[in-house]
Amino acid sequence: MAKRANVQTKLVLTVVAGHSASGKAIEKARSFSNVNAALSDDDLLAVGQGLGGLQSYEVESVGRNDTAAIVAAEG
Repeated sequence: MAKRANVQTKLVLTVVAGHSASGKAIEKARSFSNVNAALSDDDLLAVGQGLGGLQSYEVESVGRNDTAAIVAAEG
């Protein structure tokens, strides 16, 4: 049986930093590392919305990026 190890979570805010000459939105990502991996998606969304209120640009989306190594379970 496999299990996850070394789980790392990042909160990613995508903001609209302006518009191109053709009117297309110019998006930039703001990443916040070392987020507690045990946070629920609802809690992470609330944190992202709170941080979004501190941004000088409009927040397009709040995302979650989880990474982990997959290892064999002992036993």
